[in-house]
Amino acid sequence: MALPNFLKPKHSYSLKRIGSNNDGGYLVGKNSLKKANCLISFGINDDWSFELSLKKIRNNIPIFCYDDQLCFKFLLKNFIIQLILVSSNRNFNLLKNRLNFLITYFFFLGKVNYCKKRINNKNFNKIFLNKKNILLKIDIEGSEYRILDEIIKIQNKLEGLIVEFHEVHLNIKKIKKFVKRLKLQLIHIHGNNFCKLDKFNDPTALELTFEKNPSILGSNSKIPNFLDNPNNKKKNDLILKFI
Repeated sequence: MALPNFLKPKHSYSLKRIGSNNDGGYLVGKNSLKKANCLISFGINDDWSFELSLKKIRNNIPIFCYDDQLCFKFLLKNFIIQLILVSSNRNFNLLKNRLNFLITYFFFLGKVNYCKKRINNKNFNKIFLNKKNILLKIDIEGSEYRILDEIIKIQNKLEGLIVEFHEVHLNIKKIKKFVKRLKLQLIHIHGNNFCKLDKFNDPTALELTFEKNPSILGSNSKIPNFLDNPNNKKKNDLILKFI
């Protein structure tokens, strides 16, 4: 099968990869990176490569992170679990990553404004008060659908938007409605190969990037982009098709 055509960018745009080369990294419009006055990031878990990568590019940009799970105890628990499992799964790279998260946790907190809070439609608007020219990044494991209407209400404040949609096959009508109402242009799409495929072999998790005033490089979109990498580096990247 194939993805609906409204998910295909109309052109080829000027993009830059921010964050990890694999999971946690996203393609962002270059104009968003230049014009954004701040980054608001919903959903961190144990990967802040995007936030720290942006900080290296824009050292003075304020970054506001919201996650109801992230804390030292959460990271320590993950490390201990992997320490116990490593004798059987032999995944020393994962153990190394868990340890690295523990070591860099406080460094990360020193670079951003972090709030241990779950985002919902009740507290959403307070976060955006007195802010404009925002780059908004959302990866909240399915809860994104609860705040789509709220995003539309504040869309004039946004320079760029990166959002990962989960369970796409169950929510495609909601995504279509959102994309149609959003004034920002869809400039990139990427499938997350960590997540399962649906019965038509289409990805159930999609990373979408939008921008207010994108720079067009060509008339035809290039999917995958040369900057794309698989989220799970042990598997091939997903090839997206459209109808």
